[in-house]
Amino acid sequence: MGVPIIGCPCAICQRKEERLRSSALLTIGGKKLLIDAGPDFRRQALLHKVEDIDALILTHSHYDHIGGLEDLRIIYYQKKEKIPCYLSTETLQEWRTKTHITPLFSPYILPEKSGPCTIEGLDACAFYFWQNDTKVQGYRFGDLAYITDISDYEEEIFSHLSGISTLVISACNLKRSPLHLGLECAVAFAEKTSANKVFFTHLSHEIDTRIVSFPGSYSNVEQTQAFAYDGLTINFTY
Repeated sequence: MGVPIIGCPCAICQRKEERLRSSALLTIGGKKLLIDAGPDFRRQALLHKVEDIDALILTHSHYDHIGGLEDLRIIYYQKKEKIPCYLSTETLQEWRTKTHITPLFSPYILPEKSGPCTIEGLDACAFYFWQNDTKVQGYRFGDLAYITDISDYEEEIFSHLSGISTLVISACNLKRSPLHLGLECAVAFAEKTSANKVFFTHLSHEIDTRIVSFPGSYSNVEQTQAFAYDGLTINFTY
């Protein structure tokens, strides 16, 4: 729902701490790849001077990840060509029931099973997990992995994360819920990877970043875990 939440009396919302809905812009070798376009995308694009993209990558079709697709129309007009969009078959099917603007995009269906793929000529890895009953797609480029809206997964996922140095993972709430791992479980997930830089994203108003301490034994991520924030820039190796 974003932060602050409309009508919420909690301390975080009342102090107007703002957290826009999650998107990410990857810049690799001159290519600009947008991961998701939530309902705050227009504001984010103007604020951070995102004036063009080479392709769109979708994780899934929930509104907080596709609500800003209409705002990509200007890029379609300027390019005078459809925007490449990489997504799963399930996401495309659900997307078509929710929006009328699919003609702006050229869909590229990624492999049905987790594994290596090519996105705009770049070697990548797409892997799957679940948010309740919704199939969600995570991505890896080089030593960076991006995982959002995860609640259930198979242990096989860690084979696709072998050797990563940077992990971005959602931790919406403090405790696990049917839709999200929660911070404690997200930390435990991160500790099963080789990542020495971990950023927790998709934070709800339940997490007060000023006072919440990280749970768990920390192990390989103790000194570098961080709450992501709007405008955060992360360097990684591709």
